Amino acid sequence: MQKVKKTNYKIGLMQFGISQRELANTLGYSEQYISMILAGKRKCRKFDEWLQTNIPSLFKRGARLR
Repeated sequence: MQKVKKTNYKIGLMQFGISQRELANTLGYSEQYISMILAGKRKCRKFDEWLQTNIPSLFKRGARLR
């Protein structure tokens, strides 16, 4: 899987129209854990798979997020 920059995570969530709180509830994690993932302090396969499935523009080479 292609590495995604930390700032692109937040942009991707905004593009999808979901907050960190909603994502935490969807994945079954705490808001603090999602925050640590977004900050790059933790890694989570389930989180990465969710992003790749729901926000594929983050993983396209040369794609620009609007």
